[in-house]
Amino acid sequence: MVVSGSFNPNCDEPNELSASISDEYLTRLIDAASIAVGIDVSIYRTDHLLRRFEKAKKRLKSKTWSELIDAIKNDESGRKLITDMLPVGTGGFFRDLKQYEIFESLLTALPCRKESQEGIRILSAGCGTGEEAYSIAMLADRLFTPLRLNWEVIGIDINEDRISQADDGCYKADAIKEIPGEFQNGIIVSTARSNIAIRDDIRANCTFIKGNIFLDDMVDNYNGALDVITLRYISVYLKAKVARKIFCGLAKLLKPGGIIWLGEGEYIENCTQIGLRMIEPAFYERDANAGDSIIFLQK
Repeated sequence: MVVSGSFNPNCDEPNELSASISDEYLTRLIDAASIAVGIDVSIYRTDHLLRRFEKAKKRLKSKTWSELIDAIKNDESGRKLITDMLPVGTGGFFRDLKQYEIFESLLTALPCRKESQEGIRILSAGCGTGEEAYSIAMLADRLFTPLRLNWEVIGIDINEDRISQADDGCYKADAIKEIPGEFQNGIIVSTARSNIAIRDDIRANCTFIKGNIFLDDMVDNYNGALDVITLRYISVYLKAKVARKIFCGLAKLLKPGGIIWLGEGEYIENCTQIGLRMIEPAFYERDANAGDSIIFLQK
């Protein structure tokens, strides 16, 4: 199980919030939210769901859980709020800069390990509004473009509005503060719109799609085709069995020697059982000798 912060890795149940809602209303909320979001939200830890439901209740000024359920089912603002609040992912450019330094060293080694120069494919799972994907793209542009090595960053997220913003590649001007000076040539500052935009040639190497990393068709689309997968600050919010299944599936998407990058403080328990080995904290490599039968042993 992945753990981070103060979460209890052995418990998927709520704590102090559990007394505020009955099992019946929790089930009804989960059903309503699942329809609104487009995925079965029961995959998330119950304590995470309860905190988001509590926050939504306050934001919508719902006096009862029944009112919140009605708002999610019947009101566009209620549906949009819960759709924006429940899916999780990485926000901000170059979040955890120290980890990016480790990531850069691992990316630098990738072309040397490849049997051919077919290019580098990177998947940003749960990409949100695209900041992480573009951060990686700026790094890939600096490392691979001078080598004339093709590269591609694919961002996937369940939220259509987030995908649309990511594809647009425009952000508020304050976001420039998050981007280290050495990478700021990857953006264009627009004074007319008071924002920043990702450089066109970098955007051209990025593709954003609405999709669900929890579905098995991910394997059909990317089976053994990816060099890197990022899944940062997502698995910590998932139930243990769900996280384990996702890790098994993602391992199958990697080429031998490919890398999975998690959020700081997250880890994969018994990673060797699913064909992975830890190379740095939060970084895992697919074992070139691990067959699919090992990778799916614990699915």
